[in-house]
Amino acid sequence: MSCAISLENVSFTYRAQTKDAVLSKINITIQPGQHIALVSASGSGKSTILGLLASFYMPSSGSIEISGQDISTIDPPSYSSLVSLVPQEPVLFPGTIQFNILFNTSNVNQQALEEACR
Repeated sequence: MSCAISLENVSFTYRAQTKDAVLSKINITIQPGQHIALVSASGSGKSTILGLLASFYMPSSGSIEISGQDISTIDPPSYSSLVSLVPQEPVLFPGTIQFNILFNTSNVNQQALEEACR
């Protein structure tokens, strides 16, 4: 499924009491099938934008829309099943490799698990 993604006047502050916004009035539109790259200096908000898109955080102001629907109104489990985030540094959850491979999935048979391991 392809969806347009739009950030409209998005600002974000990590702590409500902090006046300094990490992001201030950001506008980005990504059309279905379009690929973009966020390139800027360290600490400029690239990871924060990805965190907002992954719905880890909500904007302090402005809106994020997926196909015209505000991200805050989308059912979180449904939305998280459509989003993938691959960080620069690998992350393993506590537990087994099998747990990490099968994280947030269901109905995976042994053959599919072994194929993922290969």
